[in-house]
Amino acid sequence: MLLLTSWFFEKATGGGAYKFADLFKEKLGISLDKEDEMNCLVAGANFLLKAIRHEAFTHMEGQKEFVQIDQNDLFPYLLVNIGSGVSIIKVDGDGKFERVSGTNVGGGTYWGLGRLLTKCKSFDELLELSQRGDNRTIDMLVGDIYGGMDYNKIGLSASTIASSFGKAISDKKELDDYSPEDISLSLLRMISYNIGQIAYLNALRFGLKRIFFGGFFIRGHAYTMDTISFAVHFWSKGNAQAMFLRHEGFLGALGAFMSYETHGLDDLMVHHLVERFPMGAPYTGGSIHGPPLGDLNEKISWMEKFVLKGTEITAPVPMAPPGTTGLGGFEVPSSKGGTLRPDASALNVGVLHLVPTLEVFPLLADPKTYEPNTIDLADHSELEYWFTVLSEHLPDLVDKAVASEGGTDDAKRRGDAFARAFSAHLARLMEEPAAYGKLGLANLLELREECLREFQFVDAYRSIKQRENEASLAVLSDLLVEIDSMTEDESQQNAKAVEGADVILGMLPLARELLRRGTEVVLVANSLPALNDVTAMELPDIVAEAAKVILEGMGRAIHTNFNARFKCDALKE
Repeated sequence: MLLLTSWFFEKATGGGAYKFADLFKEKLGISLDKEDEMNCLVAGANFLLKAIRHEAFTHMEGQKEFVQIDQNDLFPYLLVNIGSGVSIIKVDGDGKFERVSGTNVGGGTYWGLGRLLTKCKSFDELLELSQRGDNRTIDMLVGDIYGGMDYNKIGLSASTIASSFGKAISDKKELDDYSPEDISLSLLRMISYNIGQIAYLNALRFGLKRIFFGGFFIRGHAYTMDTISFAVHFWSKGNAQAMFLRHEGFLGALGAFMSYETHGLDDLMVHHLVERFPMGAPYTGGSIHGPPLGDLNEKISWMEKFVLKGTEITAPVPMAPPGTTGLGGFEVPSSKGGTLRPDASALNVGVLHLVPTLEVFPLLADPKTYEPNTIDLADHSELEYWFTVLSEHLPDLVDKAVASEGGTDDAKRRGDAFARAFSAHLARLMEEPAAYGKLGLANLLELREECLREFQFVDAYRSIKQRENEASLAVLSDLLVEIDSMTEDESQQNAKAVEGADVILGMLPLARELLRRGTEVVLVANSLPALNDVTAMELPDIVAEAAKVILEGMGRAIHTNFNARFKCDALKE
């Protein structure tokens, strides 16, 4: 069962919504508002693909690549939901879908057989076993049949699986003679491979090249995704690809959330996505804003934050890509030798928060293609450089943040907590840069600011800015007199020289000069600080006499918004 709660409603979908309805009423006094499972799955998938940037990704040979989906070219697609069984749904539009196929061999099959054969106590334990398994002790390979040789005539290598569990026929062994790790891996391959093949055959049936896999069976498990991906790639001869969703375990809950639209979103005060995340746990992390979802409200956007457990971040689990072995007619990575982290059950997602006030910046030339990141941290050397910079700067930042709160014992405690949390984020991202979606420098810097705010440091540079503003205002009049005494050429050079100093001694003289030349000027500031930025709340007090606006990069246009295009002229430095 997937459950979504708010202060007013309790939405639920899936079989558990019916099975446990009386128990919820008896034990918790909650009446479940049941929503149709298939409707919710499709609505949830459509929502994610439209609203969350970098939601979809491919996973081949341990490598994750994000795919940007054009919501105007989203349909039709095939949605393969892998739960206890498998439902295969052809989605033609919002509210337009048909369950075209399915199979009873799914996650329940893997867990059921695995529990009987290995005595595992949980689904996650079974997955962990597979990470250390070697299927060659159980699966019959082509080489086992042909004396270690390939069957080149039909394109099968010696390491291709000819029969899952086939060696158990001839081996004179009992169940206890087989490793639970090997059994788990063979089971995972057998089931994942067949799901991938059945999915592709249905895609071929309807002429679809885009296949999305979701459901709680996948659980962010890299080897499961690799196996499914190779099946689709092999049987389609590369013409189709398997894609996965970062929130794949939450499609139904999100779909149930979409039903709130009938009640009016303005009536909802709190929304929490509840499935694996503990209620009341502190969460922090990068804000990931998707474009507004027009079906709901043009001014709605979404923010994603990542849950912390102490200093542990609930996030995806990396699976080291080892060597290769065979599966169903093609080569796939072997998982032998890898290890699974203790937080392996955690999904590659954060908590989604509704943000009703965000709007697309009106002066962007093309909001659909807007990308704030100039520096792509997929480049490992760039990643290491910026992680080193942020790590080395962290103690100084903590000192400034604590000072901004008066240096109290409570501020020191929160400062230490922030340092541990942000260090945990950096360590997680160094291990897997794509853990929270596509990572650029702008995302990394925003993650740090969001992390500060989660520990109640609204403006870490507040005390420093106050001192600098007082000192700057004291000399502003002298600077303006000096500028006024210059020739036109000299004043132009001076404007360039002082432009990036700060708002008072940089932007105010520049804005004043442009106004004198008849230029329309608009002064803009962020609602929340990034580093020592002057904010929109502070700007009116500093420039009470300014009436027009200009765009200005405050010295960071090199790594953010350098490539952004606007409808008006923009200065970037």
